[in-house]
Parts: sequence; structure tokens; C-alpha cells
Amino acid sequence: MHKTLARLSSAACALAVTACVYTPSTVHVYDKECDIRVREAQLDVSQMNSLGQCSNEGCIGQVISAGFVSAGSAIVSGSIVIVANIAYWFEKQQSCKAINNKQVITG
Repeated sequence: MHKTLARLSSAACALAVTACVYTPSTVHVYDKECDIRVREAQLDVSQMNSLGQCSNEGCIGQVISAGFVSAGSAIVSGSIVIVANIAYWFEKQQSCKAINNKQVITG
């Protein structure tokens, strides 16, 4: 039983060392349809390196914590990206509509 727990802890530590944190970021992209630059939100991924040295039972708590941090950052940051992209889509629609109206008037 003790060997199984030790192996499980070692495997969990190895997996947790590669746990990721997700953060939202905004980039500018060119929209050919409207001939403008628009904003777009995306998820950036960075690796957590806080679990470098753990052993046996002490590792389990760190693995669980890393899992919660990784999952939490994915949920919160993913939600931010979705909301931001909806807002950026409306912003793009307004900019595109203004450009099309200007072209009709001056065209």
C-alpha cells in the first residue's frame, strides 16, 4: 500500500509540475472585409513551476492546489475572453458600418 501511494504521489507531482495558468490578452488583427484593424481576445498559457521539489504525502496537497489554480484560471480567463470577444465583435460591427456608410455617402 505504501509503495502504491508513493508511486501515485510521484506521478501526481510529475503531472503537477506541468500545471498551467491561463490569462487573457488582447491582440490586434486585420479584418480584410472591412479593411480595418480590430481587437481580439485570446487565452495565453504559462506553466507553473512551483512544484519542483515535493515528496510523498506533502506533494498531494500541492498537486490538488495546482489543479484548482489551473482549472480556476481557465474558467475565469476563458469567461473574460468570451465576454471581451463579444464586445469586440460589436465594436467591429460599428466600425465597419461607419466605414460602409462613409463610402456610400462619398462614393
